[in-house]
Amino acid sequence: MPFGAFPNFSGGDALPPSQVKPLGIGLSLPKAALVTLSFLTFAGAADASAVGNTSAVTKNAMPAAANTHRGLIRAALTLSAIGARFGTIVGMAKVPSATAVVLDYYGTLAHATHWISADDVLAEHGYELPPETRDRWFNDGIDGIEHLEHSRSRDHYMAWQRDRLLGMLAETDVHPGEYEMILEKLRQGAASRVMEAYPEVPGVLEELRSRGLRLAICSNWDWDLSQAVDEVGLSDLVDVQVSSAWAGARKPHPRIFEDTLEKLGVEPPACVFVGDTWGPDVAGPRALGMTPVYLSRDGHWPDPTAPHDIEGEGVAVVDDLGGVLDHI
Repeated sequence: MPFGAFPNFSGGDALPPSQVKPLGIGLSLPKAALVTLSFLTFAGAADASAVGNTSAVTKNAMPAAANTHRGLIRAALTLSAIGARFGTIVGMAKVPSATAVVLDYYGTLAHATHWISADDVLAEHGYELPPETRDRWFNDGIDGIEHLEHSRSRDHYMAWQRDRLLGMLAETDVHPGEYEMILEKLRQGAASRVMEAYPEVPGVLEELRSRGLRLAICSNWDWDLSQAVDEVGLSDLVDVQVSSAWAGARKPHPRIFEDTLEKLGVEPPACVFVGDTWGPDVAGPRALGMTPVYLSRDGHWPDPTAPHDIEGEGVAVVDDLGGVLDHI
């Protein structure tokens, strides 16, 4: 996802299009999920319960060591990664026992048609953001981690996002006196973001529901996933929405998948997971026992988590959401 959409950075907590997976302003990162810059606004922040996400943040599990967990995830991706050409279907038959479909949000159901990237804002001030710095604070740097302490409420989560942005800026040449000005420009840019559902998405979701399937969105996003889904007109077409911000963990950490399945009331073998980023949307769900479908849209931003050899992996690869109907 691209580094360009901040406040919701890999899917919601990410940066802009190389895979823009965010909502709002962003940094430009591959599959990072643009996030709404609302995280910079603290007044009137809603409590977690206001979004109906309490179950994911009240469990008593202790946060795992981020570095250790991230290393395990990367190792797993190296061993099981898959790469595929658009539209290729690899060794996957229909899943007649499926009773639910879980879908990623950004890059799978919707995308941003306008946003102001962090790269653009920094360029205005004469600065450049090193990719390695960006990745350390967002996207790959936080995907797969557990962050329960930051998911206790909207205020806690927004403060964490702000701290990460400031930490990232501190590793650049940006003068400390410009930090607040840059954050304000990012916040204003997020407010101008425009999101749209991909053309085929509403019809496909309606067809899946007509087949009696329960539908959920599971996204690495910020606190305002519900608003983002509503913005593109999909709220009434899904039964459950789960943001990593509410669950206290980012895909491919099992906690967010378990929380989604619990809300759907289904077991992993009865669930198909659809997404456009290999690590979070294929390797993660498959490790938990779900059947993944990899969405690889023509002209889509690169997926750095996808492997080179898809042969023999038994994963379906479709070039738009409509392809999922052939496998359920």
